[in-house]
Amino acid sequence: IVSYLTVLEHIILTTTIQPWKHVLDYGIFTYLLENQHCIKSIQFLLLSKSQFCFPLLRKSYFPNSILYMKNRFVFFLFFILFSGSLLAAQAPKREFYELRIYHATSTQMTRLHAYLKDAYLPALHRAGVKDVGVFKALDNDSLLYVLTPLKSLDQLTKIPAQLQKDASYQSAGKDYIESAFKDPAYQRIETVVMQAFDGMPMHSKSGVTAPPEQRVYELRSYESPSEKRYLNKVKMFESGEIDIFKKLGFNPVFFAKVIAGSKMPNLMYMTTFADRPTRDASWKAFGSDPDWGKLKVMPEFQDNMNKNTIVFLRPTDYSDL
Repeated sequence: IVSYLTVLEHIILTTTIQPWKHVLDYGIFTYLLENQHCIKSIQFLLLSKSQFCFPLLRKSYFPNSILYMKNRFVFFLFFILFSGSLLAAQAPKREFYELRIYHATSTQMTRLHAYLKDAYLPALHRAGVKDVGVFKALDNDSLLYVLTPLKSLDQLTKIPAQLQKDASYQSAGKDYIESAFKDPAYQRIETVVMQAFDGMPMHSKSGVTAPPEQRVYELRSYESPSEKRYLNKVKMFESGEIDIFKKLGFNPVFFAKVIAGSKMPNLMYMTTFADRPTRDASWKAFGSDPDWGKLKVMPEFQDNMNKNTIVFLRPTDYSDL
């Protein structure tokens, strides 16, 4: 196997016309296909040189018609099998999101902002979390929202242990971490865990360019009366609703299924706008959009949600999102 792969790699990386007809024969391809542990190496080689396919399709490079037909058949079988696996391997994995909602008094809120800005976000950046969103609720000064995109649930469970070992975090966050029994840093924390939709597997930073103090971010939660109807609403989003949001410039940050929370079954998503008038105009355009007009009356997408909760947010000056 190693010898075959070595020869194949040499040919692909230093392709000239003549070696193909001597080495790439039916026997080699059959042997490679029968040995599944060669797959990763072959995938790499196929990606390295796309011109790999061309000599196999030229009859003049084979000594007889039977060998040519064998090679051409096996190549196309080989190509179909591996192109599918390559596309699957390259598809982006769906992110997970942790949404923390802090309940705090005005005094506690000052301490929270200092902790998040100087200790928590820098520590998460060191732990490999690139973007963390921190948002103030526009209609409730006692709430603070923290959105953390994660590569996996495993990462979510490992972060607390990483923070305990981070000396810089422990020092910068001392006031929060060691808050006194009678002087806590917050009243309570709600946590929601989500997984991104297939239709938008990764979060996106807002494309809004207005100053942060003018922006309006809209966090929505759609609740459904049953799991089946909830999944139907998710399907509706992935059957065109997400595309409408993007087409009309809603600048979405994420769309996600809630997998742990207090209002299940539900989905959540966040859109962003330059200001409140822009938000209102965008939703007006959404309501009159012809694609939405077709989607909302489809029989298969009826009666799939019974509560819509809207929270208006504004990013802090230290938020990554």
